[in-house]
Amino acid sequence: MTQSRLRVVWGTIGCLATTSVAAQEDARLAVRVDSARHEVILTVGPFELSSMKGHEGHRDMPEFSARFPWPVTAMARGFSFALHDSTGKKVPQRVLHHLNLINTTRRQLLLPLQEKVMAIGRETKNIMLPGTVGLPLEAGTRMKVTIMWHNQTPVDFSGVMLTLHIRYTPDNLVPRPVTVLPISMDLADRPGAENSFPVPVGLFTISREFMMPVTGRLLAATGHMHDWATGLRLEDAASRKTLVSITPILDSTGGISDMPLRLFGVRGDGLKLHAGRRYRLVATYDNRSGATMDGMAMLGGIFSPSDLRDWPDRESEDIAYLDHPVPAPAADTTHAH
Repeated sequence: MTQSRLRVVWGTIGCLATTSVAAQEDARLAVRVDSARHEVILTVGPFELSSMKGHEGHRDMPEFSARFPWPVTAMARGFSFALHDSTGKKVPQRVLHHLNLINTTRRQLLLPLQEKVMAIGRETKNIMLPGTVGLPLEAGTRMKVTIMWHNQTPVDFSGVMLTLHIRYTPDNLVPRPVTVLPISMDLADRPGAENSFPVPVGLFTISREFMMPVTGRLLAATGHMHDWATGLRLEDAASRKTLVSITPILDSTGGISDMPLRLFGVRGDGLKLHAGRRYRLVATYDNRSGATMDGMAMLGGIFSPSDLRDWPDRESEDIAYLDHPVPAPAADTTHAH
């Protein structure tokens, strides 16, 4: 094998995994580097996923968590992932509730929580950014992958394997790509609690404000919500001008089949957000399930800070959200029973 085709394999070495009671103890994380394709490849499984159709609570959802050292100094710029069963047949994405790839050494911008490098839901599509931008990660960075399963199909799946390909740009590229970091704006996320809220039957609107800690450019954004969601938007709180608007695509049962990706400037100026300015995140639902259900609303994207030195350090306990620990429904909330 020539140097250009070298593959460095971690396997399960250096990976510390934990699973919930509902998940399988046989599940393992394997990490390898394909230096020819500039990819870090995570393979997780196998999992036995029984149908949970009609079950909406989080408590019984199978979970998996594993820690590993990031294997290469580079700039991450996108991902693709796939699910297959024990026979190699493709498994629908609706078995997944979420997958988070977490950098435990850097905090989020708005909350003193660990940085979510990637947050993938059942509606998330593969994302690949141009080589002109990248998220910096050093070899040895302490990473964690967490998975929650929620098989919404009527079918049980056996031996499910998840494969995540993370594309990177080599660290020695000249000129160096523009540094970007993930940003997460969440309606209910807070330290030590679940980031969900009750959604009553009918029309429902909920909002949350935050003070932007740093100035920079939002280059791309998408969202994560639950069934019967109708919209997610970011507003300038003072002018009420809508800056970002995302409308989920629903199937006939109210499930989200697609959450559009908004691009504001991966090749241009992007959407400028200003330090010290108030912004409002607003989510809307039209719950036709006949019962109160758990809702989520997270607007996530990539953000290029004007000065990376302004990013809060890992020890900072600053919180940018202006509400009480639990956000209240917006003043214009209406219910249609």
